[in-house]
Amino acid sequence: LVPLKPEWKLHTILAKDKLPDWIKTADGRLKVVIRIAQNAPRNKIANDLKALGMEEVRLSSVFDQVEAIATFEKLSEAAELPYILGIEPIAPPSVLYNRKGSKLSGAYNLSASSAFGGRGLEGKGRRIGIWDGDVVSHLDFGNRVHIQEYESADGNEEHGTHVAGTVLGSGYLDINARGMAPKAEAWTYNFNKGSNGLSEREEMVIARQKFGIHATQNSYGLQFRNNCDILKHFVYFRSEYEIDQLANLYPTLTHVYAAGNDQFTCPSETEAIWGTSGYGSTSRKAKNIISVGAVDDWGQLASFSSCGPNDDGRLFPLLCAKGQQVYSTNPNNTYKFLDG
Repeated sequence: LVPLKPEWKLHTILAKDKLPDWIKTADGRLKVVIRIAQNAPRNKIANDLKALGMEEVRLSSVFDQVEAIATFEKLSEAAELPYILGIEPIAPPSVLYNRKGSKLSGAYNLSASSAFGGRGLEGKGRRIGIWDGDVVSHLDFGNRVHIQEYESADGNEEHGTHVAGTVLGSGYLDINARGMAPKAEAWTYNFNKGSNGLSEREEMVIARQKFGIHATQNSYGLQFRNNCDILKHFVYFRSEYEIDQLANLYPTLTHVYAAGNDQFTCPSETEAIWGTSGYGSTSRKAKNIISVGAVDDWGQLASFSSCGPNDDGRLFPLLCAKGQQVYSTNPNNTYKFLDG
């Protein structure tokens, strides 16, 4: 064992001359997440960081971390504190993954009546947390969808409503749009931070404790576009670590994440790293999730769907489902085909 040097605690991207915009404030300071020792006194941490000149210091009530804004010099000073384990940039803002699924996935056979050779599994009693764009009411949902957050400002009600229908739409107006679990319930939230100041992972803890959700559905993620030059820095961000922490906290809470739509976003960069263009094109690094890629009607991988392997050689994605021309619910009690 050797002592942990302060410079080892700083993420390599923080020392770059040219930093991505999502890391910097308007005056050039850095937005970071600071990992702290579990037994460190929280009041002392906040006071110490503020004394160093850091601003917008926020201690998580769920995870052992602090968010703050500071100059690189102040971060270097903070790294010398013994209870600080690591400092990394905040994760890039997530984006929605927009790009006849139940038969292809096998859900049709599971939900069919036993009299017709099925298992009669329609999701009754299952509680799902959905993190996406805004979800609006639809006749397909009845009173089974409980909206907890409605703050997206870019008019993405279409995506959130479409995903909710894919999960649990009843097919009330069109049986062809029936979802995978037509009798399940859902509690819906937005992704990225809203007015409550909480991350998706912190909201997942609340949803588990308050509503007893059994699974989370997530069709958003970090985007390679405009970040090809720093692709090697898209590693195991703190946000991914938190997802794995949740798996330990709640072993029966299953997390389902879309693989992403970046298969050929940075072709020369992925080829330089992996030897084949499109390989390693996912930014999702969490280890305790079900990652889902997109396929067409014939089960062939969609041209946009992100591929593995992950940095440590793990298989990615774990599963694939229909992701091209998915027919599902749309605002105003309509239905629509979307890719993703």
